[in-house]
Amino acid sequence: MKGTICRWMLGTGLATALIFTTTGCESGGFLWWDDDDTTKAQAQDAQVDADAMMEAWMAFGQPGPQHEWMKKFEGTWGVTGSASMAPGEEPMPMSGTSTYTMILDGRFLKEHHVSDSADMPFQGLGYLGFDNSSHKYVGIWMDSTTTAIMRAEGTFDEATGKLVTTGSYYDPISATNKTMRGETWFVDDDTIQADMFQPGPDGTMYMTMTMQYRRK
Repeated sequence: MKGTICRWMLGTGLATALIFTTTGCESGGFLWWDDDDTTKAQAQDAQVDADAMMEAWMAFGQPGPQHEWMKKFEGTWGVTGSASMAPGEEPMPMSGTSTYTMILDGRFLKEHHVSDSADMPFQGLGYLGFDNSSHKYVGIWMDSTTTAIMRAEGTFDEATGKLVTTGSYYDPISATNKTMRGETWFVDDDTIQADMFQPGPDGTMYMTMTMQYRRK
């Protein structure tokens, strides 16, 4: 691993002299004054620092229990639900299929959704992860109805068993960004409930979308 990093840095032409005089790119070959005990000690200290940095990055990047929870989504799910554009509006039914897959060695969850409607073909793609630095779940969503990418983040509510996220999306009708809150939870191992809320004209949050996933 250290040799690979050194070769990459050398290939970019960055800090070549510094690498040669501090780390020696592995075993000290290329140190110009190997016989100098002080320089050797400095090189060894630099290598220890590099090892500590590598260990810190490796630990930081390891999946945790939150990633284990996301693995519960893996599989293919039949989706039914409805959506409303405004409070009191007759909900529009929707149905489709979502396939969830853990990617990048269990660090992120990918969802690919395809609508069953022949009248309005629809595809969506989402990614969910848990950021070890912010200690929050972070997600993005994109689909075939827009060129925008929706972003959201949130936490897991232990009391309710729900993943609660807050995000925003651009509303072309009002030409403003609108806030959206999502609540997702497992009813049982083979059933997921997902509800979305957004502010109505008076600012009061209403349910704009509700979906139920059943494992196939």
